[in-house]
Amino acid sequence: MREANSRAKQKDVASRGKQAGVATTPKKAVKTWGLADGFEDVEMVSPSKSQGRGRHTGSIAIDLGERTPTKAKRKRPMVDSPVMALDTHTEEALAAMDQGHAATPTDPPMAQPKQDQNQIPQAPFEFLQLILDHAAFHDEPPTFDVLSRYTFPTDPSTTLATLIFRKLPTMGNRHQPMQLLVDFVQTITGLWRACVEDSFWEPIKYLVALVEFTLQLHTIDIAPLILPALLPCAQPSVFNLAELRHKLPEEQLAKSDEYLALAQNIDSTKILTLLYITALSSLTLEMPEASGFQPKIVDFWQHLNLDTVAVLLTPRQLPQDVILILDLLATSSLPDSIGPITPEREPPFVATFVMERVSIKLVESTRSINISPEDKRKIRIAALRTLIAFARYPFGAMQLASHDNVIPRIVACLSGAIDDLYDQDMSSTLVSLDNDDDDLVEVSTSSTQLTRIISQCVMLLHTLVTDQNTANVVNISQKLSTSHGGASAI
Repeated sequence: MREANSRAKQKDVASRGKQAGVATTPKKAVKTWGLADGFEDVEMVSPSKSQGRGRHTGSIAIDLGERTPTKAKRKRPMVDSPVMALDTHTEEALAAMDQGHAATPTDPPMAQPKQDQNQIPQAPFEFLQLILDHAAFHDEPPTFDVLSRYTFPTDPSTTLATLIFRKLPTMGNRHQPMQLLVDFVQTITGLWRACVEDSFWEPIKYLVALVEFTLQLHTIDIAPLILPALLPCAQPSVFNLAELRHKLPEEQLAKSDEYLALAQNIDSTKILTLLYITALSSLTLEMPEASGFQPKIVDFWQHLNLDTVAVLLTPRQLPQDVILILDLLATSSLPDSIGPITPEREPPFVATFVMERVSIKLVESTRSINISPEDKRKIRIAALRTLIAFARYPFGAMQLASHDNVIPRIVACLSGAIDDLYDQDMSSTLVSLDNDDDDLVEVSTSSTQLTRIISQCVMLLHTLVTDQNTANVVNISQKLSTSHGGASAI
């Protein structure tokens, strides 16, 4: 018995020794790693939707509170979401299929009719209300109330307001919305022209205010259409006033009843502004002709008289009027003409005449009390700007280069501007800590204007000298030698 028991114990010990020497996989209860590496019955981290939902997901199962809640368990209302729900438009698609419309890949989704960009703009719906409530000047009654007080000497029983009201029902065209404004302006300009013919000056300033207000609503669409009606009444109004300023001595203007009557009722600056706006609006338009298309600006300069341009460029005119007529002449630079187009005069003659009147402003030393040194510099800048516009086409550049007085006057203007710039007090041009220093502002403005005059003169001379069409014609040395004081300017 003892031997049997001892043999059994020895066999048991031997079997235990063999098992201790063999490497085995640790049991599940023993944890040797803190990361899920695929072993020890621990699942890998996966971004799938099923993560964290199973019962036996291992030791790193994600907490349900960290996952996006489902639709039934959302913690905030749908309206509080930062991203709204997508619109699928299933109802529209079903309705389109019921109507037999099958969408093709080339058809844009939910295509809506778009407004044509070239469509004529609609006239303002409240145009009549606006125009009837219009007042020409501050602290004055509406313009139509004022016009109801004026009657033509030939028809004392009918007021100007009544004449306008009679034509209101016939104005406009439902197929052309801008026609209402055009018809209204043509009615006003018709009364304006009748006032000029009868020398009835008092209502003109109110009629001009109505035209100006209407033109501001749709300038580009209205201005070219009212050109034939505007020029016949605007030209004589400005011409009569400018002619009196030219003929009468400056000290007698305040004593002339005729001049005072015109000056009080005709604003030449405002009328020239209307003409300038009309010219600018006509620059990019082309009108059909028998031989093709021609710019609308040609029609403008065919209606403008050379006498009107000439009298506005004479001395003793208002500085703002001179600047406006110079800017207006800049729009007359065409491939075959400069200035007004008239059948009585050839284009080269008109171009030479206009350049003579424009270039004289570069050296004109007027003694008028109404023109300050700053106004004189502004006029010279405008004159140079106009001459530069004349050189845009070969016709104008050739006329400038061949003119006997243009080049010497440009050189004289350049020399005078350089002298004036050096004669200024350079200490005054330093930056001042006092922002209310009016003298500093004045010096700074004059310096800027003088440098602009210098740069424009140099650019114009450089253009004429280097252009292959004018290089052999300009001949600056010869022109300076024959002009009075021209050779000593350099």
